[in-house]
Amino acid sequence: MRNDICYRRTHSKPQHLQSKSQRLRLMRNAFAVSNRVDGLTVAIVDDVVTTKATAMAAASSLIKAGAKSVDIWCIARTGWHIAAP
Repeated sequence: MRNDICYRRTHSKPQHLQSKSQRLRLMRNAFAVSNRVDGLTVAIVDDVVTTKATAMAAASSLIKAGAKSVDIWCIARTGWHIAAP
């Protein structure tokens, strides 16, 4: 278990206050990778996944940094109930 590979570069308003489209937009380029991941399979552990915006942004950063694949492990998956374009 490592917590020093991927970190959040930008912080925005709390996610629960955002619509789905806002969450997706605000998460673009929100993460950076600080250690080598070339060829590794990485698992991201998240507490709750709602729109997948955070998980997808972190996974995208890891893939761009050379990770072979990224798995998303979450404790809970919620449905999305706020209408958004």
